Amino acid sequence: MSSRAARWYKIRLEQPEEHRHPEKERIDGTDFYGEQQFRASYTWLQEEKKSKVLKAGPELYQLDPETVVSINTAAQLLKFSGPSVIRTYRQANPGYFPEPVGEVEGPPAA
Repeated sequence: MSSRAARWYKIRLEQPEEHRHPEKERIDGTDFYGEQQFRASYTWLQEEKKSKVLKAGPELYQLDPETVVSINTAAQLLKFSGPSVIRTYRQANPGYFPEPVGEVEGPPAA
């Protein structure tokens, strides 16, 4: 059994019963699953995975591609927890986000 299938089998009891990974039948040291149950479970897992991907706010798609926004606004539009997510990602993945076009002085430090 592949490590991925082994993980799916291991967490099967955490899944809703109607989408649960099927029980295995072991024959001569090889694991077998009911094909229809396996396909249904796999399809559900893939849909679950897609639904957990961060989705940008609809306002983002209404902006002109040349519109410049602050890092705070960008984080909000991308549904990130804050601008530090963008800063951290830019540092680890140069070129992924566009380069800043400038800086604005913020409020004085307290």
